[in-house]
Amino acid sequence: MTAVAYPDLVARSPDGAWRAEARSPDNAPAPERADTEARARVTRLLGPPGTEQDHFSFALLDARAGACRWRAGRELTGGFRPRRLWLSDRGWLVILTHSWMTTGLVAVSPDGERTLAFTATPNSPGPLPPAVHGRIHWTSAGPSWTHDALARFITRGGQEHFSLRLRAGARLVIELAQGRVLRPTEVAALEGPLLATERAWTMTTLRASQAAAAGWSDDAEDEKEDKEEDKDEDEEGDEEGDEEGDEEGDEEGDEEGDEEGDEEGDGEAIARALTATRLAGQLDVHEAIPLLTALAACPLELARTTIQLDDHARGILSRRELTITAKTALWRLGTRPPSSPSYGVEEWIEQRTRALELPPPPPELARAAEELPANATPRDALLRLGVPDILTRREWEYDLVTAEGPQTLVLRWSKRPPRIESALLCAPRWRDEARDE
Repeated sequence: MTAVAYPDLVARSPDGAWRAEARSPDNAPAPERADTEARARVTRLLGPPGTEQDHFSFALLDARAGACRWRAGRELTGGFRPRRLWLSDRGWLVILTHSWMTTGLVAVSPDGERTLAFTATPNSPGPLPPAVHGRIHWTSAGPSWTHDALARFITRGGQEHFSLRLRAGARLVIELAQGRVLRPTEVAALEGPLLATERAWTMTTLRASQAAAAGWSDDAEDEKEDKEEDKDEDEEGDEEGDEEGDEEGDEEGDEEGDEEGDEEGDGEAIARALTATRLAGQLDVHEAIPLLTALAACPLELARTTIQLDDHARGILSRRELTITAKTALWRLGTRPPSSPSYGVEEWIEQRTRALELPPPPPELARAAEELPANATPRDALLRLGVPDILTRREWEYDLVTAEGPQTLVLRWSKRPPRIESALLCAPRWRDEARDE
């Protein structure tokens, strides 16, 4: 199992009137001390320092007056540790709880009364509807399900509701005062106002993201220059990249709530941009097309992996998640996206790297794929076809338009040595739910 960090968390209501906190004494600064054998035993049992914090206390504060509305100890969450906080303008607090074996939610009223608390696992749904429960999956850090989800509070009939829209579109809605998870038929009755608030959030966030993206692009260029100055150390670690699949990290690490501090960091802003970009395509937000087109050109690189280019060299791929997500959204909105590459590609040979200068996809992409030699390597495909839109170890996807309409060209690769097995046109994969996973 992966040791999990539980930092102190802070949430603020959208109107700025309320501030909720979750704090652990384990996060308090500790004096420097020698690592004793006793400390080493604790580390082996509970994880390295800065992980597995416990004994959280919770508070709701009037952010303007500084007065405390209520405080509670770890019994508020049944001893489970918090991973995220959501706070409404009315002072309702929803806490995402977590352990190695369970996940759950706790709802707390503005007066500090707990109105709902449940846990769930991939094998036990609790009160979750099937469409939501089916999204809970195991990771090395325990159950995960809220990565890249959008939480909103709405008031209908005088009652406050909490909505959590999951990455692929399933939605959980809780009537907070009664502490009740709504049935699918009840959720359907709220579809109109829920979509309205989700679309409004999407546009507001995309506008803010476009303004911030220039800074992210500058940071990406600076980071690239830093990597080039220290290649040998960086490359040695990358050579041992995973051999199967192109996993880019543990989702659970992305589910952390807002850490202590008043300023939103780039990481949180980028996560919000990715959520809004994906939602624009899912929710048919056509007015977002100019913003998505601009974001598709952002060269921000968020993860790296490696592939075998041929029998002699490996390639280091830098995944441009914002570009990938924006291009998928544009296809779904009926607009052909710009040809911005979805990955940066470097060649690694003899312990050195160099950028591969690759062409944009040719106009007749499907025909160019047919002309690949029978024993073509990934290097051959990159040089002739350009960078794919989606790349995994065994399949590459190129989204395109043919005389029959939108399609996806899929290249299939053998494992070792890497050689092309097939190049086939199929229905456009950007329509599939897999692009949202």
